[in-house]
Amino acid sequence: MMELHGLRDCLARLFPEHELIAVPRVPARPGVAAEPFSQSFTARHDPASTTDAPKNLLKLVQELAGQVYPRRRHAVDLAVVVDDLELCNLDQPEVIIDAVRDTVRGHVERAAVRPEERAELARCLRERVSFHLAVPMTEAFAPLTARKRGVSAAVLRNV
Repeated sequence: MMELHGLRDCLARLFPEHELIAVPRVPARPGVAAEPFSQSFTARHDPASTTDAPKNLLKLVQELAGQVYPRRRHAVDLAVVVDDLELCNLDQPEVIIDAVRDTVRGHVERAAVRPEERAELARCLRERVSFHLAVPMTEAFAPLTARKRGVSAAVLRNV
């Protein structure tokens, strides 16, 4: 599946000295294939909307925070996320990026109790997470049999 292996495999060629791990939303288990994170913005996003970020974006941010925050036993060195910029939002990539930033800020405020924890969590997310929008959409490059809409997430660990 492209979302779970394509990004990891491409980055592995660029960083052969690192271990790269594709992070699924649903891990594989006997008889069930792993599933990538769902896309965040499949409909036009209204920046004036007062509704919260899509739940799938919040789940992705929670996973990223868990991967990079140092309280985690084996925090990763870098998390890379690639999400498609859907045609309905093609004219407003900055709106999508702002929504991602707002979701990260909201998570930091809710997840950390003490101010020093908030500052450290925010630092880890800012310095060790890289979020990218793919234009054209990543499935444009995948074989027809491999197309499935999802978000690619890979983490890099120094070996």
